[in-house]
Amino acid sequence: MSGSTAYNSYIGTTDLVAGIASLTIDGEVFNVITANYSPANIVIDTHYGLNGIQGLSGKPRAGFISAQCRDSGNLSVAAICAKRSSTVVLVTASGKTVSGTGMWFAGEPSEVEVAEGTFNLRFEGPNVDEVLTS
Repeated sequence: MSGSTAYNSYIGTTDLVAGIASLTIDGEVFNVITANYSPANIVIDTHYGLNGIQGLSGKPRAGFISAQCRDSGNLSVAAICAKRSSTVVLVTASGKTVSGTGMWFAGEPSEVEVAEGTFNLRFEGPNVDEVLTS
């Protein structure tokens, strides 16, 4: 998918902490509107009792990278929804790289809002890594 790469030269090279981002799935570039991620792979719950806090427990969960993207004529949303074992890479304005391998499209099939040409996607997987800029 062709997206504007003119702004990619700003990623990680200025004092930006938010804003510009790039997203690729299996090397394909997407037009990003918003993006979110979570590298956490465990959910911690607090256990309460009548006498106070009694401890905590942990349950595994998948990390994720999600985004709202803009559709284009050469993009198959159905093909995106069918992806399994994908590599997803999100680079933030600060230059942080968030990536996951072996990821799958998660959730309901994407619904395209045609007035704005937008759709949401969410990829989950066992490992989402953050590579810090410094």
